[in-house]
Formats: sequence, structure tokens, C-alpha cells
Amino acid sequence: MDVVSYLAQLDAEASAEAGAGSASSGGYQVPPVLAGLEMVEHGGPTGGAGLVVVDGLCGGAGKAWATSTVDTPLGVPDMDVVVGNGMSKHYTLLQGAAGAGAPHTSLDYQLALSSLLDAPTSGPSTRIEPLFAVVPDGASVPVVTGYAEASADAAQETAANSGSLLRAPSAAGSFVRGSASQRPFAPGAGTKAVLPVGARSSGAGSLGLAAFVGDDVDADAVLEGSASTKVEDGKSSGGNRVASGWAVEADEGDGFTRVVDEQSAAEWAVLDESNTSEFHSVVPDMAMKYPFELDPFQKRAVMHLERGENVFVAAHTSAGKTVVAEYAISLSQKHMTRAIYTSPIKALSNQKFRDFSETFDDVGLLTGDVQIHPEATCLIMTTEILRSMLYKGADLIRDVEWVIFDEVHYVNDLERGVVWEEVIIMLPDHVGLIMLSATVANTFEFADWIGRTKKRPVYVVSTDKRPVPLAHFAFVRDELFPLVDAGRNFNDAGYSAALRKFHRAEAEDGGGSSSGGSRRGGQPQWRLKAKAAREQWNNMVRFLAAEGLLPCVVFSFSKKVCEQVAGGLANISLVSSTEASAIHRFIEECLLRLEPADRELPQVLRTRELLKRGIGVHHGGMLPIVKEMVEMLFGRGLCKILFATETFAMGVNMPAKCVVFNQLRKHDGTQFRGLLPGEYTQMAGRAGRRGLDTVGTVIINAAKSLPEASELIHMILGKPYALESQFRLTYNMILNLLRVEDLKVEDMIKRSFSEADNASARPELVAKLQSQLAELEALEPIACLLDGTAPAIEEYHLLAAEGRDLGSYLNATVLGSRASRSLLTCGRVVVLDSPYGPTLGVVLRFFVDVAGAAAAGAPRASASLASFLGGIDLGASGSAATSVVHALVLDYAEECNAPEVVIHPWAGLWLPPRSGFVGSVVSIKASKIRGVTHDVLDGMSPRKLLDERDADAVADAAVLLYNHAAQVAATTAGGETPARLDIVTPSTLSSSGSLGDIDVAEKESAYSRVVAALSASKCHTCPHLCSQFERAAHEHKLKKSANALANSLSDDSLMLMPDYQQRVAVLQMLQYVSDDETVLLKGRVACEINACDELIVAELIFDNMLTGLDPAHIVALLSVLLFQGKTDVEPVLPEVLKEAKESLVELTTRLGLLQAELGLDLDPAAYVANSLNFGLMEVVYQWALGKPFVEICALTDVLEGSIVRCIVRLDDACREVRNAARVIGNAELFAKMEDASLRIKRDIAFAPSLYLAP
Repeated sequence: MDVVSYLAQLDAEASAEAGAGSASSGGYQVPPVLAGLEMVEHGGPTGGAGLVVVDGLCGGAGKAWATSTVDTPLGVPDMDVVVGNGMSKHYTLLQGAAGAGAPHTSLDYQLALSSLLDAPTSGPSTRIEPLFAVVPDGASVPVVTGYAEASADAAQETAANSGSLLRAPSAAGSFVRGSASQRPFAPGAGTKAVLPVGARSSGAGSLGLAAFVGDDVDADAVLEGSASTKVEDGKSSGGNRVASGWAVEADEGDGFTRVVDEQSAAEWAVLDESNTSEFHSVVPDMAMKYPFELDPFQKRAVMHLERGENVFVAAHTSAGKTVVAEYAISLSQKHMTRAIYTSPIKALSNQKFRDFSETFDDVGLLTGDVQIHPEATCLIMTTEILRSMLYKGADLIRDVEWVIFDEVHYVNDLERGVVWEEVIIMLPDHVGLIMLSATVANTFEFADWIGRTKKRPVYVVSTDKRPVPLAHFAFVRDELFPLVDAGRNFNDAGYSAALRKFHRAEAEDGGGSSSGGSRRGGQPQWRLKAKAAREQWNNMVRFLAAEGLLPCVVFSFSKKVCEQVAGGLANISLVSSTEASAIHRFIEECLLRLEPADRELPQVLRTRELLKRGIGVHHGGMLPIVKEMVEMLFGRGLCKILFATETFAMGVNMPAKCVVFNQLRKHDGTQFRGLLPGEYTQMAGRAGRRGLDTVGTVIINAAKSLPEASELIHMILGKPYALESQFRLTYNMILNLLRVEDLKVEDMIKRSFSEADNASARPELVAKLQSQLAELEALEPIACLLDGTAPAIEEYHLLAAEGRDLGSYLNATVLGSRASRSLLTCGRVVVLDSPYGPTLGVVLRFFVDVAGAAAAGAPRASASLASFLGGIDLGASGSAATSVVHALVLDYAEECNAPEVVIHPWAGLWLPPRSGFVGSVVSIKASKIRGVTHDVLDGMSPRKLLDERDADAVADAAVLLYNHAAQVAATTAGGETPARLDIVTPSTLSSSGSLGDIDVAEKESAYSRVVAALSASKCHTCPHLCSQFERAAHEHKLKKSANALANSLSDDSLMLMPDYQQRVAVLQMLQYVSDDETVLLKGRVACEINACDELIVAELIFDNMLTGLDPAHIVALLSVLLFQGKTDVEPVLPEVLKEAKESLVELTTRLGLLQAELGLDLDPAAYVANSLNFGLMEVVYQWALGKPFVEICALTDVLEGSIVRCIVRLDDACREVRNAARVIGNAELFAKMEDASLRIKRDIAFAPSLYLAP
């Protein structure tokens, strides 16, 4: 019974009771909304359960809103609330059971049906949020312990001011694709993160790490990564914010509150190799049933999907990864949510739409120019479309449960790989991720990055097993030679036999050929080679057909070669008459989509002729509809042999029985090189049809060359390539992120895959920083024993460090001078580093080490040599950098605790000699010498000490050096520098004019002032100077290390941070953003541009360069920013376009110069060359004027498919410029871009895809 009927019944009953004199008679008041709803629950007219049908109308049980004639709600407790359809009736409010016997309230009113149209709505003032408990060990999902009511002011949270998923919906027109005026939803990995496997977190607490540090370090700022954070002596600076991604542990009873990184002691990637024998008991009711038993890796993936967990599936081509995607789609439909399937290219999106439409009833497609069933529960799109939806805050994202990333290894693409990283980072928390990838070398590392970024574990499910194993062969002169069998074992005998036959064939060809340009009969050499190549391919195709190896895919890395080889098979037909008839009918049916003139295009005619004989060609230069014809015929088994470029391997699952490599080298845009193992595996994986072939056959055509065995082994059996980050900053990304409150650009960089290693090291760095901060806090304060005033040891230590630096510079100047060779003579006393401070040594021999190996062959190098070589590098220039000194040094077995410590001449601390010394002969670089004295000892014999290795001579020389050190120490008076320790300074050598540099003189003067200040300090004569100096040095070292750690945890350490700052400076200079990084009008316009360079297009708009042009001129000019091919044809342009071309070059040059001036690493000339390509300017102009496609093809040597691809991208650009015109309110430009889009959007360039046919 519906509400209206029930109300009528209640009204009749109430009227009857009223007539009988009943005190409880009456009807029910009906607020005028929600007509036609079914009853939810009901009770009797005088009590029982409340009659409630509520949709944002009532604030809960006990309140009911009266009609529009009453201004305030009636506060009647426990009232039965009835929602009717606003009929013109008289109702009485009747109190429910809880208030039985209470007086009745009666209201008379008349309701008009029109009032239903103006019924007020009331949004909820609160919302319910879950409360999470500590995640137990091994758990991967949060544990909900309860719910709490939180404020939710829907009127204030809108798409224009909030990134909350609970904000009010935006306009219906922006539901699917969003709008530039809307804010993106808050990205995932926020503070409400699911903790990783093995991690723990306790209840909320407050940050109290500053208790460890005191006033020296702002711990919050250090952990936040503030650029201004410094750990200084007695100073600190920086913000006081907490970075997202930090869990806070409550007070554990020791008086401290600790901050712990959520990532500590956890693994974000979990390799799943579990047993699947209990699969059907774990998943008894599968969301999708399959007519076959799933493979173990598929079962593991399904179990994780059922638990709502992120999955990374890595498997070979044709292994069955699509099963996982299909199950996720079925699961989302079961849950009444959405799934998004992303592909790397538009063509693959069209193919997947066709495939999934055969499996599911509710499938949609979103591309730049096509939108089919956008309300569907399964949406197919490219990754770029999804990125645009995320940046534009499309409300559809709220409904998404799963995003499926197919061909994830495409992240390695130099130009477009960054899109995958952006999307993964930008997706909200509630969206689950499914990654489908070919086998790569670092699957686990990539999955770990995803888990760490999203703060949810990623379960890696992989299989090395191919459903159909591959066997690899070499084809040499009509004979196959085995190279690698199905068990992946290299056949040495087969390779040797192939190599022998190849060399014999090569010798035969060489013996019968002429070195001239022709043979007898006048045939040119190149024509003979072409004829031989045609014969070779004819023989190979006949061989493949005879051996039953069709259908076959032949991979070449040149569009031209694909066309030539296929065209050379003029006398071969691989299909029966029945198949030829089916091919003919299919082609004619497909071509009906084209205009009659387009059906006669040379490429269409050529392809039709080849297909009728079972031969196909597939490359990027083909027209989209022609390429789709080839794909469909190949998928149906009617195209027997397909000559394709590498892009075919990126397509949908279209396996063949055999794959042939016409060549094993390709041009990667920079150079010719051999195929990488991953590239070879991707293409070879097309061989072998599951359920049809027991083994897939891969053949290497060795007509021209046969690689070395080692090269083949690496290529066929080598490890696949690793996924590498191609993350880079673009102006569009920066401007979009500056609009997002929940994600800064620094956060985007920090979460990118390029920073994955730093992110994984972060927990260890945080723990080390916390340990050092705690150690700093635990240090006992230094008390001055002389006068009770504040200790000056910190200042004394800083002065000593400054003096040491100055001394190192001055000493390096001495050692780097031409006079160093005469100074470092045999017997010269020098100062060297030892583990316990400076010590004395004496030079035995000095020479220049040209080969750089003399030090390694040092005579009688002692165990203490490493200690000396580990000293501070003085950075000397000149001869000191390559000079080697053989020296006798004093080393000590124990650390000295003598109270007498004097100032080293270079402001270090010098320990006097003591008993227990050991003499060692070592070889060190001259640059390791701390100081050169004027003293020279007699009696040193290099021959005995170095050549004869006389132990007694070493001992005698050590005693002599010790005695000299004791004499030096004896001259110490009051802790000042020993008078006998006379160090050579630059001023000593300046009398010759060789060191008369002003900078050196200033440094020496500064050094003298430091030494004087040290001597005047009260610490200088303190009996505890040694211990307190060591304490101060230790504290300084800790603070210096903490500073370094804090810097490595800060945003300043990010690799792309300088690039970001430089790009922001460019945007500020061009007035795209303000000084406080607020996006201005020009920046909002640039946010609309994704198809090409956003800066150039925005400047074109604001310079009014487009407004003065006709639509045909505008699209011709924009094509310059989109065409990426090569052509030798110079376009013929009208005068208007010539002027526009010159203005565009000038504008682009100006932008390049500005970016270079502000520090960006780019060459202005290269920037112009890479941004502008005028090859199709005339072609596009004539197309916009209405010329037929066949005529514009005659204007250029660019292939038809490349022309169409440019025109299709041009339509996207027109749409974006149109939106930009709307942002700035330029109605004239808006109308012109609408007209421009209509002019180019016609005929074969926009022929509907065959995959989208009903």
C-alpha cells in the first residue's frame, strides 16, 4: 500500500471514530512532499511504530514539520510522521503511543498541487563518521569500533570551495568530466590512512618531541620538513605544523609523547604466494562465474578484490590478466558502484569497449571526442581523461570503487608516463587500485611505492608461467634452426649450425656479386637487392604456410618496410575462396561509413587489395578505420599474416600462432640499438594461442644478420626492463595543484615514484633523527668552574672550528704553491692527523704521482695508515693534489688524558707527546698534511727507512721525532702556541711575490684574529678544557648531523624542487600566479589547456593573436603545436598565416628566453624547435576550408594516419581554447572556436570507430 492510500484509509477511520464520539479520533497531517512513495512502516492510528517516510524532512523521531502555513516545526515527541502527496485534505496531528492520552493538535489548511514544486528541502546538519581502532598485526583493513556524529554544513561545502567527498553535488553538466571551476577531491593517503601490514598505531595524542630537544631544535618543524628549519647552537626556526602521514602515539607513562612515522616497520607491498586450494570456500558466491577453472594467480587476485584490497598483477602477455579486470567490474556492479578501466591509448580504449560490451550490459566510453553511456557502471577511458576528471573534481569519482590500470609498464613512456603517477597520487582514499602489467624487473618496488603513496598495502600477484610456452628459432635460407626451447634453454648446437649456414650464404652472395653499380644486362645493384628481398619474403611466407605457422605477425620497426614487404607479396594468396568472400563483405560493410571519395583513397585501395589475399599491414601511419579493419580481420583469423610495427604489441589480446622478427634493431629516437629484453618479450608474447597451440613459435629472420650468441641470450632470456619514473613538472600540473588545498606541489613531488627510494628511507632517517635529538636532550649542561658565569665553551669551540677552516685554506695555499716541492724535503717536520688529534711526522720522500698509484704501493704502510688517510681533505690545488709524501709519523696505542692542551697553529687542539708511541712509515697525499713547519731534522735516511725497510732505523727515527716533539712541548707557556712549532704561512712565502694574493692575505689576517680571540678566552686556561671541548665538539657534531637529517627530510632535498621554484618564478613573471601563489585569470586559462603547450596557447589568447584570425587560420596555427611528425615539404601559406607564423615564433622565443633567464635548464632555440612544427600548417588550413581528404594528402608526404591523428588532437585543442574563452568571457573567440571545431570535424578524419558500431 502506498502512502496516499494509507492516508485515505486513516482519514476514513478517523472520521468514523469522530462520529462515534471517540476522544482519540482524528487523521494525520501530511506535509506536501514525496508523493507516491511506498509505506516504510506503520502502526495503528493511535499508537504503535511511527509511520515514517523521511527524506531529509525530519530531524529524527519526535519532530515533524507542519505545512507551509506553519513557520516552525511542531515539537511533539514520538510523533507518527506521515509524508503524503499534498492532496487537498483536512488532517489532524495525532500523538503516538508514547504520548497516549495527550491532547490532540488540529490544523486546518488547503494544499495545492503546485506546492509540491516549491517544497523546501533541508540538508542534514550532521553526518556519521566511523571510528577506527588500532590495526592488529597482519590486518590490512581498518577495524571500525564505533561511529561519531560530526558537523556537516552542506551549504558551505561546495565544489567551488571544498575537496570533501561530502560536499554538495555540482551541476549535472559537470558530473562526468568536471569543470575547471571545481576543486579536485582530496587525494588519498591522508591522515585517515589504513596502516600497512605489521604497523601499529595507538590513540591520538599530542606532538611532544620538542621535550627531547629543548630550545635548540623545533622538532615539529624538522619532521615537517620546513625549508627554514635549522639546528643551531642556541637557535631554532621553522614552522610548527605536523606533516600528513604521521601517526601520533599517546603518552606511554614516561612523560614523553612520541611521533612515529606510519611507514616504520611495515611493508606496503606484500607478495602473495598463498595456497588457493580453499578458494571456493573463501569465495563461495563469486561476483562473476567463469566457464573454466581460474589459474592460481587469478584466484589470489579475486580473493584480494573481495576484501577490497589493492592488487598488482604482473603476468606475461595472454596469461589472463583481463580476468581480474572483469571480476572487479562485476564486483562493482554487485555493489552498485562504478569501475573505471584505463588504457594507455585511445585505440585500445575503443577495443576494450567492444570487448567489455560483449560481457557486460552497462559499459560506457569516454574519449576526447566521444562520450558513450557516461552513466554506465563500467567506464573505459584513457589515463589522460581520468587525470582531467580528477583535476576538475568530477562528481562521478565519488561513485568509483575500482580503477583498473592496464599496461602499467607504459609508465616508462618518456612523454606520457608521468600521467600514471599523477592519477595514482590524485585518486581519493575510497578508490581501490588494480594494476595490470607485463612482467617487469621491479614489480615489488613499484607496488611498494603505490602502497606507501596511498597508505594501503598492495598485494603483488604474479606468475612467470606462460599459458603457452615459446620456442625461438633462427630462419636462415629457408631453414629453421632452434635457438631456445620451450623450457627456456639456449641451444648452442642450433645456433652454431645457423651461424655456419649464414656465413656460407653470405660467402655465396659475395662471390656472385659485383662491386660495381650493375651486372651484365644493366640491372642496378639496389634493384637486384630489392628483388632478392622480395624473393626471400615470398619463400618465407610459403614456408610459414606450409609448416602450418599461420596466422603470423611480422614485426618491423619501420612503417615503410612494413608497406614494402607486404607489397612485395603480389602473387601470394593465403585465404580460400570462402574466406576471400567473407573478407570482401566485411570490408565493403566497413567502408560504407566513409564518403564515396574517401573509399578511393590510395591507402584504402591498397589495404583492401592486400586483405583480400589474407595479408595485412598495421602501423601508426594508417587511417584509424583502416587499421581497425585489419585488427578485426586478424582477430577473426581471416588475415593470415600481419606486417606490423611495435605498437601492435601494445594492443588488445590478439595472439597468433607465430611471431617473426624482421630485424632486431630499432631507432629509439636517439640512436639505433638492439632490442631490450622487455621489448622483445612484449612482442614475442603475441605468439601462442591459449587453447589452440601447445607451443608458440618465435622466428628471427636472419636474412641480413645473425647477432652474437651472447646478445641473443640476453635478449631472449634476459631480465625484463624495470619500471622507471618519468615524473616531471609541467606548468599545467603546477597551476592545477595550486588550486588544491589538500595537496601541495611539494607533496606531489614527494609522493612521485622518482622519490620512492627517499620515501622508503624516511623511517630510518626519522628514527636516527629522533635518536640524535634524544641524545642532545640527555647531554649534561656545561658549568663554568672559573667564575660561575655562563660557560663560553660553545663559543670557544666555534672559534676553534673557524680557525681550523681558515688554517686549512691557508695550508692548502702553501701546499698548492710552486714552493711546496722545495719545502717537503727529507727531514721536514709536518703536522698530520691522528685518531686522537694532530700529531707530528717527518718527510722522508716527496714526488709527483703521475699514475695515481704510488700511494697504493706505499712501503711498509702500517695499520694506522687508514686513519691518516681518513683525515680532512684540504682541497689543495696544483701539485699537492697529485703529490705523494712518504713520511714517518708518531702513532699512540692509547688515548692521552693529559691536561695540557695547546692551540694548534691551524686552530685545532694539539696533544703533546707521551709514552707508548709507535713509529710508522706511511704514504699519504700531500694534501693530507695539516701544516708544514720550518723545522728540519737531521739523521733521516730514506734509503734505510724506505728501500731497505730497516726496523731498527725506523725505531731510531721515531725516537728522534719524539724528542723533537717533547722539545716543542717544553716551550709551551700558558697554553699558547709553542714557540718552536713554527708553521710556514702564505705570508712567509709572499716575499717572492708568488702568494701575494689579496684574498689570501685577508684570510691570514682573519686567522690571526681568531687565534687571538682563542688565547683571550677564559676557556683557554681552564683545567677542564680538554673534556669540555670534547663535550662541546660532540654536541656540535650531533647538531650538525641532525641538521643534515632534517634537511634530507625537508622539501628542499626533493630532486625537482629547484625546477618547481623556477617554474613558479616564470608563472609569477607572466602573471599566471600572484606573489602568494594564488592562481590568477591567466593561470585559470592555462589550466584549461592539456592538448599542447599551455603557456604558448595562453599567451596567444591574451595577446589577442587568435581573435583577429578566421577559424581556418586559427586551426592552422594551432596545428603547429600538435604535429609531431617529419616532412620535407615546405607549406605554402597565405599572407595572414605567414604573419601569424612569425608572431608565434617570436612569442615562443620570448617564452624560451624568459624560462632560461629564470634558471630552467633549456635552450631557447631548442625550445622553439621542439614546440613548433609547421609541417601540416597548409594541410590543416585547406582541410578547414573544406578540401577533400584526398586533395590535402597530395600537399604533403606525411602518411594519412598521421594527418588524421593531428586533426583529431586539433579538435581537442579547439575545445580547450573554447573553454578558455568562456573563462575570460571572450564571446567572439568562443564562437570562432566552435566554428573551427565544426569545420575540421568531418568525413574520414572523424569516421566512427568500428569498435563502437552497434
